[in-house]
Amino acid sequence: MSILRLCLILVFVLSGSLLNAGLTQEADLQEQLRRTQQLIIDGKLLEARQELEGLAGTYPQDPRVHNLLGVIQAQTGDYKSAESSLIKAIDLYPRYTGALLNLGRLYQENLGGDQFAREKGIAIYTRLLGYEPENTEANFQIAILL
Repeated sequence: MSILRLCLILVFVLSGSLLNAGLTQEADLQEQLRRTQQLIIDGKLLEARQELEGLAGTYPQDPRVHNLLGVIQAQTGDYKSAESSLIKAIDLYPRYTGALLNLGRLYQENLGGDQFAREKGIAIYTRLLGYEPENTEANFQIAILL
């Protein structure tokens, strides 16, 4: 067997192993996110926040983790951290509709505490409507803000 053929076989085997490892890691993360969502539903926000902070350390480039962390932070009244987490999720995945809607809601809920919340909310909904012009919630919420 030639060296080239042996190298190609080795690359194929290793890439298959890496693909399987990636799929397993994604399945594990999805399961952890499902458990965390159940904690949120059960009202165990502190426990959910701790889980998500751990996941953010393990999966710092996963926008779903930052989005859910932002939701928890918002629910516990930590406006600045929630804003930061949601912006991080959007930075990682600019067309993340769920995170954009969550950030827009955060701004709307804090109109009295952030003097720029109205403008930021309008900007977020405008951004979302730029690629999803028929989004019912974004259209409704921007109408309210305008």
